[in-house]
Amino acid sequence: MIIYNVTINIDDSVHDEWLFWIKEHIPQVLATGKFVDAKLTKVLVEEDLGGTTYSVQYKAHSREALDAYYAEDAERLRADGLKRFADKMLAFRTELEVIDEYSVNFNLLKMAINQKIYNNRKALRIISVLMMFIGVIVAYFCYDSEPWETIGGFMCGLGFAFFIIFVSLKQPKNNPNS
Repeated sequence: MIIYNVTINIDDSVHDEWLFWIKEHIPQVLATGKFVDAKLTKVLVEEDLGGTTYSVQYKAHSREALDAYYAEDAERLRADGLKRFADKMLAFRTELEVIDEYSVNFNLLKMAINQKIYNNRKALRIISVLMMFIGVIVAYFCYDSEPWETIGGFMCGLGFAFFIIFVSLKQPKNNPNS
């Protein structure tokens, strides 16, 4: 996969107008069908030349798709920006080849936790009933005695919450994408 990166430094005098324009321009570039998606990012380094710097990263379908964009669409789509912002905008383009991509799949973690809770559902039931029972006993024998009355009520509530979780447990699916 190829990333077509356009880095733009925009003068503060036309910043707001340019930002509005680029948010309309990006969908026009994507409409060519040569790119999968795009990201508009702000560069967080202050530039010596002033202004604000942005990066637009277009993810191309392939090297051939990017070459087709250059041949069929680039000049026409760049012309509007050059006409509007001429000397108030400085842009340079970079091509990046994606070597590998990494991400965290939180669904796998969620699935593992669900499986662990489901596998220990008998213990959860016992703990929830025990917490409610102890909470009732503590609240009964320590009635009108802070903080024990509050602690007893809290244990009852927590035990009840665990019991509700137990009652609503369903066997987890083995599909990490669910």
